[in-house]
Amino acid sequence: MRISHINLCLFSAFWIFASAAQAQEIATESTTNAAETSTTAERTKDEKRRHFEDAMRLDQLGGKTEARAMLKSSCFDDDLDEACHNFGAMAEAGEGGDADLEGARAAYKKGCELQFRQSCFNYANMLREGRGGEQLYPGALDLYAQICRASDGRGCLNAGIMVEQGMGVTHKDTNVAMDAYRAGCDLHNKASCDRLAKLSIASPQTDEAE
Repeated sequence: MRISHINLCLFSAFWIFASAAQAQEIATESTTNAAETSTTAERTKDEKRRHFEDAMRLDQLGGKTEARAMLKSSCFDDDLDEACHNFGAMAEAGEGGDADLEGARAAYKKGCELQFRQSCFNYANMLREGRGGEQLYPGALDLYAQICRASDGRGCLNAGIMVEQGMGVTHKDTNVAMDAYRAGCDLHNKASCDRLAKLSIASPQTDEAE
């Protein structure tokens, strides 16, 4: 049976309406739950998880403003690593409100402290680029090195580029940069392999860290 264009449009409109209604229901329920637990010093482990899951459902259903506020609470009140990362991404991109680079940087920092690797990578990028705060090459380089040691080739690549260009170190060091690229290449990071090959034939690079 073929579905007419009109019926398809009606179905799409119904789905949008239903999603909006569901988002509002989740937002209302979450507000109620928050009010019920506000008298305690902190949410229980189960309440923290439920609060985070509600925020993620809201985000998927289009309730980004409410989701962003809830993720911020899950991050800074409940110490949930993934919530910190997701709030940081929303704040950085301006989803659910204005872009907030300082807030994103703080969230990535906290997520990194909670051992969420992608938050460490994003935080290192912001330190290197001076977004959301002071430009701090040594801090960025240290984080990239840690990410590299955690077997993530992107950290090896960016650490190598920074050392090669003399960012965060007292002087440029091609040999150390090559070691970093070699580690990244061993972790199947193609860009690291490419840069290692170029340095091996004495062709230094001046590109910015990726």
